[in-house]
Amino acid sequence: MILTGLATCLSAGAALAALLMHITTQWLWEKLKAAYSLKELSDAVRAWKRQKNTGDTEQ
Repeated sequence: MILTGLATCLSAGAALAALLMHITTQWLWEKLKAAYSLKELSDAVRAWKRQKNTGDTEQ
């Protein structure tokens, strides 16, 4: 009886740990995607400004 209870607790603990790892991984993945998108946007703005400045000096 004690072993069954212990096994149940261990299984529940393992399931909880797996769920928390999944949630954490998803959260980190979303943060990484957002950071990458922000970097792409920043690079695009920088390129646009550089092109705009180059165009202004040529006129």
